[in-house]
Amino acid sequence: MTQGKWYSSRSDRNGQILYAVFVAVVIAGLLWWAWESSRVRKAIRENPRFSRAVLTRVSTRHTRHGGNRMFFTYSFQTPKGLKSGSGGYSTSGRKIRLHPSCYPELVGKSFPIIYSDKYPEKPRLLLLRQDFLRYGLPFPDSLRWTEPLIYGSTPPAPL
Repeated sequence: MTQGKWYSSRSDRNGQILYAVFVAVVIAGLLWWAWESSRVRKAIRENPRFSRAVLTRVSTRHTRHGGNRMFFTYSFQTPKGLKSGSGGYSTSGRKIRLHPSCYPELVGKSFPIIYSDKYPEKPRLLLLRQDFLRYGLPFPDSLRWTEPLIYGSTPPAPL
């Protein structure tokens, strides 16, 4: 009587090992991303710096899961010089309804950003109400004109 192996061949075993390594790398990458994001957010909360960013481009890209993601590219001035950044927003999770015909109305306009001296290369664009809430800041009246463009009518209730 022969005992069965937990794998049927050497190639199956190699495939299982490769799959396990792949999963471990993906999990490690997600953990690093979460740690890095929380580290930057903490630095911003401890010592916030504000600046005005000028939107230079608005674009939409399709995701692999059938949704869309909007990207806002901007430039801003810090004491260390001119910097640039981009912010991405899912159009499904935040109920954003920004139509491409509205992109020119936003390009060239200025919006607040928040960053830390420790990570000036990782600014956060303050565009939506949720962005302000994340840092405990009130949504300014000066940005109310963006809500009909971004949400299609009225903004969703704060979370």
